[in-house]
Amino acid sequence: EYDETIHQKIEVLTDLIKTFQMNPDLQHIKELYTAIHKMSNSAASFGYDSVSLLSKKKDIEIRERIDSTSFNDPEWMLSFNEY
Repeated sequence: EYDETIHQKIEVLTDLIKTFQMNPDLQHIKELYTAIHKMSNSAASFGYDSVSLLSKKKDIEIRERIDSTSFNDPEWMLSFNEY
C-alpha cells in the first residue's frame, strides 16, 4: 500500500516545497512541516528507515527555524532541493 503511493507523496512534497520557496511565510512552512512530519512517521511504519531518518532530521530543522523565525533564509530554503 505504501509503495503504491510513493510517487504521489513525492509530488505533494515537491509542490509544497516549491510553494514555500515562492512564498516563504509561516503558513507555507507549517504546511510543509506537517507533510514531512507525517512522511517521517509513515515511512518508519513501513520499513523505510532512511526516509524516516532524513524526514525526522528535516522535521527538527523546520521546527527550530519556525521557533527562531529564520525559516525564510534563502540559503536554507534552497536546501529543500536536495531533500
